[in-house]
Amino acid sequence: MTVTLTRSQVRELSELDRVNGQNVIIIKADSELDIDQSSPLLESIRQQGDDQATCVIVDCSSVDFLHTVGISKLVSLHIRLNKNGDRLILCELKSRLAEMFQTLRLDQLLEIHPNVETARAAIGP
Repeated sequence: MTVTLTRSQVRELSELDRVNGQNVIIIKADSELDIDQSSPLLESIRQQGDDQATCVIVDCSSVDFLHTVGISKLVSLHIRLNKNGDRLILCELKSRLAEMFQTLRLDQLLEIHPNVETARAAIGP
């Protein structure tokens, strides 16, 4: 299940995809990489008492440009997820964005896959 969420829709989502026993949220980022929308959803999962790990996959296929604020949001989300034993996976980075991640060595910090299918396949039990 791939879900493209607006801020208002994030509160209404009640069904999550599960891969190998983990909750999986797939967010298709808009051109501004608005990933703040994941925070309310992650909180609602935790309030439901599900102690299974959660994996957030961010599909960046629509992201043409990323400025420092977007990079900061990604790193902050990565840190916040890791603290809770959760995981952030990026995928579908356009070549320009992938090159920037390599230059900044963010590809060594963040998990990046070529597409959503390989990102889902990388989720282990």
